[in-house]
Amino acid sequence: MDAPKRNIELLCPARDYRAAIAAIDCGADALYIGAAGFGARRAATNTTEDIARVVDYAHLFGVKVFVTLNTILYERELKDAEALARRLIEIGVDALIVQDMAYREMNLPVELHASTQVNNMTPEGAHFLEESGFSRVILERALSLDAIRAIREATTVDLECFIHGAICVGHSGRCYLSRSQSSRSGNRGECSQPCRLTYDLVTERGEKLISGKHLLSVKDFDLSERIGELIDAGVVSFKIEGRLKDVSYVKNV
Repeated sequence: MDAPKRNIELLCPARDYRAAIAAIDCGADALYIGAAGFGARRAATNTTEDIARVVDYAHLFGVKVFVTLNTILYERELKDAEALARRLIEIGVDALIVQDMAYREMNLPVELHASTQVNNMTPEGAHFLEESGFSRVILERALSLDAIRAIREATTVDLECFIHGAICVGHSGRCYLSRSQSSRSGNRGECSQPCRLTYDLVTERGEKLISGKHLLSVKDFDLSERIGELIDAGVVSFKIEGRLKDVSYVKNV
């Protein structure tokens, strides 16, 4: 028996309305964009009205719009987060990308995608999310092909992976480097990105071996030549990182 056909998706970032239109015009099948709050990139926010304009334009071409609400929530924020989610649903967004499991208890009439911030690395974790009602699991960027295959075998949920852009030195949702050095937490959309700064390498005796180098920063990656392998492993959505990038970056990638 032939395997069922799967729709393969190119998912592009949109910092704002202009970047969203550029992504659509350049061939994106879907895009992801930040709302007015509760997103993991606080510097990339958009009004509900602007997102509505994006949705209207995107749907003319069959392009889907996913909105990131992927910070951890405080209890005092639950009502506001739910109100924002429902406003986004009213304007027609196709899915919400979330980290906090509180969204599963809100009975929202929309697809929920489990953000990479959930630290999706194991078949057991992905299966739990599928059983909990998530329609898509966004994979941690550090996974191997074998690890992705194992998750595919354990689930039927859509799998999404990053194929281009910046990659964190820590596991998504489990890195507390920024929070340990300041009040800014990556899980609250405020990562100060200390891993991307320059550092000195110094021995216990105080000898400086390396000066002013990016010792923790991982180079950006490009998996465009391995898309076939990823499709065979079960991935259906290929995500370009970069919600803080400008229009030229979106167009070129």
